[in-house]
Amino acid sequence: HSAARHCKRSVLLIYFVSNTMIKLLPFLFLVLLLPSCGSTPCSPGSLRLGLVGFSEAEAHDLIIRRYPKGSNFTAKIDSIIVQAGYTRFNDTLETTSITGDASLYSMYDYELVFNSAGRLYRVTEIQEEFNEQKNTLFHNNKDLCINKITGLKVNGQPTPTVYSFKFYLLK
Repeated sequence: HSAARHCKRSVLLIYFVSNTMIKLLPFLFLVLLLPSCGSTPCSPGSLRLGLVGFSEAEAHDLIIRRYPKGSNFTAKIDSIIVQAGYTRFNDTLETTSITGDASLYSMYDYELVFNSAGRLYRVTEIQEEFNEQKNTLFHNNKDLCINKITGLKVNGQPTPTVYSFKFYLLK
């Protein structure tokens, strides 16, 4: 008689535990999914440079001056001397390697100075399309998520971008 009572208690205990676990499963599922809710801002977009009509010697001594966006070039933040490697395709030099941070970002205006070519280019109104990447349970970072640069002005003239990351200067 005692064994039957013990067996009945065991069955009730198993029923209670399994019933409780079934009720907790949705809660556990939500706890596991909460970190994957929402989205992550994409990395800032940046522009690289192509040069049309420049010689390698003229392209070699590039100076980039950075200014606050919309400052009308009155409050220089900094300047860098860029050492870049180029590959020539007909009359165009494509950047292949760069020392220093020669990327152009939408939060600044820039002056690009080519002393050997006697040229100064003012880059303004860089327009960036801000995007977010939706997080999932298995992907919760911003790898390969980069904002697109959709437009800019060079010396006051609208200038197109190529593949949202490159623009060309004409000598």
